[in-house]
Amino acid sequence: MYTRLKRLETSVDFEFPFTPYTIQQELMQELFEILENKQIGIFESPTGTGKSLTLTCAALKWLEMHENHVRNEVQERLDELSLILSQYGKENDQRVDWFSLHAKSNEKRQQLVELRNMKK
Repeated sequence: MYTRLKRLETSVDFEFPFTPYTIQQELMQELFEILENKQIGIFESPTGTGKSLTLTCAALKWLEMHENHVRNEVQERLDELSLILSQYGKENDQRVDWFSLHAKSNEKRQQLVELRNMKK
């Protein structure tokens, strides 16, 4: 399972279909924070305050941002690992300590394979 390196900033634009009331905006931000922090939230709001739409918009916005963030981080890590492996290849050509270099290279290759599998 992939663990993100960076935290998402709480969104202020949840693409709500109309101008949200203050209570709706606060509820969306709280739900976003709960999801981002992998917590459990219990919310209470009076009948007719738009809870269903509010929670749906917040959850979908978090999911969209989370997926984009993970996709970007995986690509950054793939690029970084590819660069490191190419540097290891150059060092190997220069006959540096080949045994430890091979161990490092093997570890980075394994990480690269795992990230590529996640990207599929």
